[in-house]
Amino acid sequence: MTTTAETTSPAAATTTPVYRVYIGNLTANVQEEQLKNSFSKFGDVSNIKIVKKPKQTFGFVDMANEESAKTAIEKLNKTEIDSQQVDVELAKTERPKRGRPTKQRRPRAPKATTTATTPAATTTTDAPAADASAAPATNGKPKRKSNKPRKSKKTTTTTTGPKATSTTASSDAAAKKQQSTTTLYVRNIPFSFDDAQLLDTFKEYSPKSAHVIINKITKKSRGYGFVEFDDVSNREKALEMDKKVIAEREILVKIALVAENYDTKEATTPDTKTETPTTTTA
Repeated sequence: MTTTAETTSPAAATTTPVYRVYIGNLTANVQEEQLKNSFSKFGDVSNIKIVKKPKQTFGFVDMANEESAKTAIEKLNKTEIDSQQVDVELAKTERPKRGRPTKQRRPRAPKATTTATTPAATTTTDAPAADASAAPATNGKPKRKSNKPRKSKKTTTTTTGPKATSTTASSDAAAKKQQSTTTLYVRNIPFSFDDAQLLDTFKEYSPKSAHVIINKITKKSRGYGFVEFDDVSNREKALEMDKKVIAEREILVKIALVAENYDTKEATTPDTKTETPTTTTA
């Protein structure tokens, strides 16, 4: 006679549902035995768990069936266990997880793709081809261009009598200058010189008049001036005074510049260090 043993897998075995009861407001000194004695009066107790935290103590009791769990809750809620009133209710089996809801990210736009070919590499993009005459883009925004034309201006100094004034002339106007036939520009003269002393310096060449440029703010000499003659020959002879030492200063003498429509009233300084001369009136 052969006997066969029947085996069942753990997954196939049936389990009895457990009804968990929550007990709140327990004392810190409560014991599992006290909870078992209180709940076993209303049914079978399969498990007891006590959780102790710094500010509260609570526990869980697993009852065998729903009827015994409901009876224990009805009889023990608001009663005393270990000399303290407790709260008894059915435990929540599933609680929602705390946390912020996840946000769905927006799909990114496809990037431009570059396709290399032989012999030259070509670029393929999803966007339409940009016009060659369009303004270049900077950080995704078109670069603004000013419609105002740029003007290159140079500052010259115009003097009328003893007072000097500043004016602005374009490079085209500066190009329309020519050498004066009767006026000389004298630089590095002593700062103590006035018009009469400058005129006396050139008396050998029969000067007509002389004028020392004065600073309109300080009212002192600026160290240069103009000497005018009656004719070209006297002006040419007076150029011999260039680099002569007058009162321990080496003066520099050059032909003054005037505009094309020169009317014997306007002359400019031939300053070789700057492109634009300084306009003066002797």
